[in-house]
Amino acid sequence: MRRKYLLLPNFYAVIFFLFFSFVSEVFAADWYNSSWSFRKKITVQSGQVSSGPHTDFPMLVNLASDAQLAANAQADGDDILFTKSDGTTKLDHEIESYTAGTGALVAWVEVNSIDNGTVIYMYYGNSGAGNQENVTDTWNGNYVNVWHKKDLTTSSIKDSTINGNNGDKAAANEPIEADGKIGKAQSYSGSNYISLSSANLPVGNSSFTSSAWINLPNVNYGFSPIVCWGAQANNQANWTALVSSGKLTHVFYSNDLTGDTALSNNTWYYVAVTYDGTTRKLYLNGSEDKSADPSSTPAVNGTTLVMGMDSAFDWALTGKSDEVRVSDIARSAGWIATEYNNQYAPGSFYSLGSNENTFTWTGASSTDWNTAANWDVNAVPGAGHTAVIPDVSGGSNRFPVLGGATTVTN
Repeated sequence: MRRKYLLLPNFYAVIFFLFFSFVSEVFAADWYNSSWSFRKKITVQSGQVSSGPHTDFPMLVNLASDAQLAANAQADGDDILFTKSDGTTKLDHEIESYTAGTGALVAWVEVNSIDNGTVIYMYYGNSGAGNQENVTDTWNGNYVNVWHKKDLTTSSIKDSTINGNNGDKAAANEPIEADGKIGKAQSYSGSNYISLSSANLPVGNSSFTSSAWINLPNVNYGFSPIVCWGAQANNQANWTALVSSGKLTHVFYSNDLTGDTALSNNTWYYVAVTYDGTTRKLYLNGSEDKSADPSSTPAVNGTTLVMGMDSAFDWALTGKSDEVRVSDIARSAGWIATEYNNQYAPGSFYSLGSNENTFTWTGASSTDWNTAANWDVNAVPGAGHTAVIPDVSGGSNRFPVLGGATTVTN
């Protein structure tokens, strides 16, 4: 039933009740801005974060579909934003893809401190909002490069970091964009590559982390480069690849480390290599596969990075790679395990709450409807919100008083 109430001017001090059932004290996070009509709570599940908390962690929010987003968000997803658990502190995020018809979303959110049980909020439903992304700040200063591997053009891919090291393909659609582990990837034919020049690459004996998702039709094909930079000379290369035994390997050139686990064909794997200036570690699907100190000190040089071939262009990759990243620090084992958990099965990593758009009156400050402190989310309800007025006679005893000619519909 819909009822409209004409509320008289404030000198009549008319009191308006929506319903009288007693509601216990509500502990709701504040509302970011009443111009946003909806939000959903996202909670990291128990056991998903390894050795947390981790600082400035880029958390993947991957929704295959979402009816509320499809119905209420802007067609380009510009109004989608994320906040900390307080509901008001905005978090940096990047939207890799958004499909308006289904609400499918791939977004990366920089969570300032992530651990099991961490809560963030996703807001949407503001037709007048501009683009809420802050792409480069989503990736903290230790990220040298982040390539999601979808096409920027048919001849290039985008680096999401502040360094802006976009990659150039060997030619248009060489490699070609394809479905990836997360959104889109690049599919290499064994004769093409992506290259770029970067002055930010870790060189000398510097710490680093390189990582990627890979899926190859024949893991025993031969030396299969994933991400490489440095010269083809003793201790001067930094190459991550597979060898003919189908195992992960890292090459400082004549100073190599090969893992213990053989991969399978046509299967997505998360591979990572870390080096802290002393010890090199190989990771496969979030777990350490092998570690050792190099036999001699690396002296990596060069500013050309290549994906799909080594940086001397001698060997080539056949298969897909996705989410290639380079950092200038050695990421911890807990960080890498948490990345794998988040990216391998996002729906298990977090739970997604129901659509929220309810503002509940508390009368904590006064009787004024337009005072934010009188609402449980510390914001005054606006268009699209549901305002709930409980029986507060046993609590604050402050029922809302509305002044001026106001129309309320329930």
